[in-house]
Amino acid sequence: MRYTDLHVHVSLKTMLCKDSSARPSCWTNINVSETIDFISKNTFDSQSSLSQLAKGNCSLAVVALYPLETKLADVDLLQILARLVDKKLANKRLRQIKQNQWTSFQYANDELDHILSDSTHLVDGKQKQLKVLQNWQDYNPSNPDTIHVIFTLEGGHSLRYGKNEHANAEKMLDNFRHFRKRMPMLYITMAHMQQMVFANHAYGIKSAGKYYFVPKGSGLTDYGKKLIDECYTERHERKVLVDVKHLSLRSRIDFYAYRKQMEYENMPIIASHVGVTGISRTNHLYVRKLVQPMLRKFFKVVYKQVPGIIEGTFFNPSTINMYDEDIVEILKSDGIIGISFDIRIIGGKRKPPKEFLSSYEAYSFTSDTDSTLEVSNSEVDLQDEEGDEDIFDGKDLDYKQLKGVLHFANQVLHILQVGNRIGIDASGYVAIGTDYDGLVASLPEVPNASAMPDFSEKLINVFDNCGLQNYTSVGSRELVEKIMFKNTERQIQRWLTNSY
Repeated sequence: MRYTDLHVHVSLKTMLCKDSSARPSCWTNINVSETIDFISKNTFDSQSSLSQLAKGNCSLAVVALYPLETKLADVDLLQILARLVDKKLANKRLRQIKQNQWTSFQYANDELDHILSDSTHLVDGKQKQLKVLQNWQDYNPSNPDTIHVIFTLEGGHSLRYGKNEHANAEKMLDNFRHFRKRMPMLYITMAHMQQMVFANHAYGIKSAGKYYFVPKGSGLTDYGKKLIDECYTERHERKVLVDVKHLSLRSRIDFYAYRKQMEYENMPIIASHVGVTGISRTNHLYVRKLVQPMLRKFFKVVYKQVPGIIEGTFFNPSTINMYDEDIVEILKSDGIIGISFDIRIIGGKRKPPKEFLSSYEAYSFTSDTDSTLEVSNSEVDLQDEEGDEDIFDGKDLDYKQLKGVLHFANQVLHILQVGNRIGIDASGYVAIGTDYDGLVASLPEVPNASAMPDFSEKLINVFDNCGLQNYTSVGSRELVEKIMFKNTERQIQRWLTNSY
């Protein structure tokens, strides 16, 4: 079975290599030492080179441009990866990023040039091609030798123009318009891992130092509203959709309110590569510890695991994931939910999840009914490593026992369940958003994109045996076809034909 991907990286790892004239192409598989791969659980080896997408029968991909944030260039394991990929020049490149000698705007343009520089390649003796999809009538999914692509920008920091990037919103919007002209851009992910001017982000990692990536803002900003207005302004015969991935809970709530205020509710909401929490945002039963030290502008939350629908599975209740209220907003907007293939995001870690939140958003976790919630103001509790989450931390993932397909199916069932509560058949709104080669811990059954055909058959088998008829009238194979390609194709067809 062919597939589409709502969010994938094909160039992040090759971009760590030499300058543009000497980099391996995006068709190249990057493989590193088994030691590093054991630590990171498939995080560092290529998961989605163009060759792997071709072998997996990918007909259409939304390819992410992602300039590394300045603080992320400090990450020790990322520097190790850079040395393994390219022993000569990668550390120089990381140093340029850290020192703002190579701006995010320059990086994203270079990355786009890099992706487009090699459009054909032999894969297992067959000529494969990369084709940028500008018009829907040019899409030919029956051609197994063509990967059709459109693009997205991951993170508002992609629009930075230098060290004074916060001083001039119009200059960043001009950079955004530049990308709208250069490429077909389906959506933008407004936030990512590092503090930015458009919106507060959800906590993702601590790898570059414990508090480098802690959110310290509050919701959607005026700059963010200007960016949304620009997204929903038609240019070059199309608009740009907004992705709620990486937005903090407060930012998402603000975004939904702004959509209503400005009468943007006809615009589909994208959740490109997410997990779901399995609960309402008002359900604090799974918050086990709340640490709010004095004189800090953030606080720490340690959760209990949320049991899944399928036996042996769990949900990850961290605020980076979608609550039931988020799912409702997306479904009502006629949007789409791309489920991540990062096993940690969809509940596969044995450790209880932990995150840091901005003190300005603390009220999201306070309730008079939370009599069992343990609250601490101790600096010692803040330093406690209990539940610590790291983007590169795969050491507690038992890949012999983990069932990634079950965890993926569990996400789907919950989305169907939420849809049923509001009278919407959500089978038409769920898709794949692997986030592969975005430094994720892949599903054990799908270490890279070439294993996708096997994944689809395993997913059908799971749905055949989990009481699917209690959630939807759609059969197992039809549901998997919707998830694998039909739903994403429907959304992209609407966008390319300017149907809203």
